[in-house]
Amino acid sequence: PARMAAAGSLVGMLPDCKGQVSIWEATLLRFSTWADLERDGRVLQKIGQEGYGKFAERLSDVFIHWRIFGPDGSMLHSSRNTVSIGEGDGIKQVEDEDKAPPHYVIGEGCWEPLEVLCRSLRQGGVGELRMRRFPPLPAET
Repeated sequence: PARMAAAGSLVGMLPDCKGQVSIWEATLLRFSTWADLERDGRVLQKIGQEGYGKFAERLSDVFIHWRIFGPDGSMLHSSRNTVSIGEGDGIKQVEDEDKAPPHYVIGEGCWEPLEVLCRSLRQGGVGELRMRRFPPLPAET
C-alpha cells in the first residue's frame, strides 16, 4: 500500500487506494531519444530521420527549411514565411510550401543551430534541436 511514495502532478491524479493493494498495467506506445549535446540540458537534439548519403561537412552547400517554436509550441519563425496580402485580412505572414529553401555553407556564416543539425543529418533527414537560449536569427539575404 505504501509503495507509491512519490509526489508529483501525475501521482496526484491517481485514485487513492486507501490502504488496499492495486495493480497498474502500463503500455509504452512511443518514446523519443534526445541527445544532450552540452551535457547540461541546455541543448537537446532528436533525429527523426537520419536521411541518406553523406553527412554535411565544412564548406558543404546545404539547402534547408527550418522553423523556430516558442516554449508554448507556437511558431515564431519559419524559413518558408512569406507575406500574404488578402482581402479583408490585411498583411500577414504565412508559410509557403512551394518556397525554395535558403542556401547555407557549413562553417561559413551558417546559423549555429542549423549547422549543428546539418552536421548530424544526411540528405532528406529530419531533426529537432531544443535550446534554452538560441543565438539571434540569421539576417535575410
